[in-house]
Amino acid sequence: MIVEEYELQQQDGQEQMVKKQRCIRTIHAEQNLLLFTDRIHREGSTVYVTDQPCWTCANMLANSGIKEIVYHRAYMKDSEKVGRLMKQKGLLFRCLEHYAPPPQTVMDIQA
Repeated sequence: MIVEEYELQQQDGQEQMVKKQRCIRTIHAEQNLLLFTDRIHREGSTVYVTDQPCWTCANMLANSGIKEIVYHRAYMKDSEKVGRLMKQKGLLFRCLEHYAPPPQTVMDIQA
């Protein structure tokens, strides 16, 4: 997706509006799920995600027809308000206890 922005710049003592373009290459997995599935297929389903959804994704999921979100790690920035939203919307919202990803899937980012 190409996003166009305009910026006021000084050139030769005069102000000009200069068009800038930037490419947005990523979206959250939850947003990708909602883009590529139909609501009829999501109704009553359970979504499994690695990290607790952010506030934006939580709002999207809460209105998408799913009934449960299961996550591995909390996202501390939005954790409390996302939990309140899920309770308000009547969605099951739980953390997988005692889960560890298979060793061959864990990346060593220190290397």
